[in-house]
Amino acid sequence: MREIRSIYIFEGTDARMRRLSSVLSEKFKIKRSFPPRNADAVIFPLPTTRDGETVSGTFPAMRLSDAVSRIHSCSDGALFITGMAPEGFRAECEGLSHPCRDIYDSETFAEENAAITAEGALFSYMKEGRGTVRGKRALITGFGRVARNTAGLFASLGAEVTVAARSESALSEAAANGYGTAKLFDCGEKLSAISRADLIINTVPARIISGYELAAIEDGAVIIELASAPYGIDPAEAEKYGHTVIRLPSLPASYAPREAADIIKNEVLRIFGELGGTT
Repeated sequence: MREIRSIYIFEGTDARMRRLSSVLSEKFKIKRSFPPRNADAVIFPLPTTRDGETVSGTFPAMRLSDAVSRIHSCSDGALFITGMAPEGFRAECEGLSHPCRDIYDSETFAEENAAITAEGALFSYMKEGRGTVRGKRALITGFGRVARNTAGLFASLGAEVTVAARSESALSEAAANGYGTAKLFDCGEKLSAISRADLIINTVPARIISGYELAAIEDGAVIIELASAPYGIDPAEAEKYGHTVIRLPSLPASYAPREAADIIKNEVLRIFGELGGTT
């Protein structure tokens, strides 16, 4: 691994990445032109792609394969740092002698990012002006990192939390934490949980609430979408039933870009150190 002296960062409109450029510029030379000539490392957007084909936030849209080939043409052997890159992308890059590391492989990064997302979800709920969290009946679908952090935060403020999840282990963990539970694919249990919720927060990236389930949601209930595409609820379908879905993609970037950038910076420096690329 060669020493890291210069970095190119796909900033786009992401406030986290602009902040990252600023803080890393204190130690490294930040390349500004693309393709970045002789860059030692390239940091792709987080997530690297939203559609599986193009680099997130590039205008006009740049295909992943084109970005790799153009970087390779003038920065042979540069380290690639990505975020939730498609399966096979790392192998493709490493086949061109570009070491590739995905930030989302880090448990520390994923957990800290999930904590910011949970706090941002709470902030978004409070902005709706629906009063305090205490006493509200909150249904959280899924029980991954984001869902666990969100459930814990809302419960700590007095919400009555119910978790709807698929696996028995997730439901057992949720019950052990004092939450109500509903089997995600048990129509009766899910419908009952949906119908009594004042607040629904989805973290499952799959269409899990539709049709008669939308009809069962109480008028005035707050619906927050934290999952990535294809999302858990179709906003247009929900609107037919009189509901508005608050979709919050990349919440750390919009809610706390400075703190989110610092988390990314720490992981980037850890990767550099692990590969022996820092002085």
